[in-house]
Amino acid sequence: MARKKFYIGSDNWWRLRRLQLSGLGDFLCNWWENITIKYTIELKELKRIFAFVHHRYLAANIIEPQPQNMWITKFHLLPKTKIFTAYRKDDPECNQPICTATIVFDTPEFGLPSDNIYHDKLEEFRKQGKKLVEFCSLAALPNMQARNAYFPIFKILYKYTRFCGFTDIIISIQPKHAEFYKKILLFKCFEVRRYPRFRNVRAQMAHLDLRKAKENYKKIYEKFPKEFNLFQFFTSDLEINLDFEKIYYEIINDIDFERLFRNYKIWQQLSEKEKNFILNTRRDYKKRGPKCLGPPNNFFC
Repeated sequence: MARKKFYIGSDNWWRLRRLQLSGLGDFLCNWWENITIKYTIELKELKRIFAFVHHRYLAANIIEPQPQNMWITKFHLLPKTKIFTAYRKDDPECNQPICTATIVFDTPEFGLPSDNIYHDKLEEFRKQGKKLVEFCSLAALPNMQARNAYFPIFKILYKYTRFCGFTDIIISIQPKHAEFYKKILLFKCFEVRRYPRFRNVRAQMAHLDLRKAKENYKKIYEKFPKEFNLFQFFTSDLEINLDFEKIYYEIINDIDFERLFRNYKIWQQLSEKEKNFILNTRRDYKKRGPKCLGPPNNFFC
């Protein structure tokens, strides 16, 4: 490794030091032996995931208690929205999530969660022809293994985003996490704004252009030690088998949809236009069934 790339105080020195202190190298070498990552549409698991996010947000003192003690947004009702969750291998029944993230795809009818505070920036992206997704409802247990589980989850989400033909990732974060997203994950961060949905929270929108990400990751990480080479990590094949086409078309069944969403306040808060869009989209998904999505753009595949 070239010493000049890691001189004390440089950005690469900071990156390597941060990754070393997190224990990420050991984790990434065999994460699939210790961690299970699942996509689910099962009612019991979804309830546990929503309750887990609610519990973590309460612990962080950023929300008030929510109905049914679950964190559910209107975006979770959209068929295209998917949730990926990590569990320890010694939890075969998947009773205790350790880390989770939701991916929401931009639509004219709903937009994205970050439209609440960054609508002007997102509209600029849309005018540029960017196809946007947002990672949201992120939560993890307060330990190193759980936080490191974000890396394989993000790898899956990066690949799934490209598989679906979308180009750009949005995430709204607390300013204290901005250095991590900028220097480690190579997102661009925007100015801090108040996020009224959360209690006493100021947020920064972060953006990653997947069309440029491979080149940027290579530029930064190709000289890093193998166990910390995030270019190799994110561009290599998935370590677990996931059928993205099946995931794309799987949706929660009508009975469980009623139980989890339509019987509660979240449904009543929607406009009639939003309700009709959700129901029509669900009907369309069930009518079409699985079909070929066309070849994905393989920047991260």
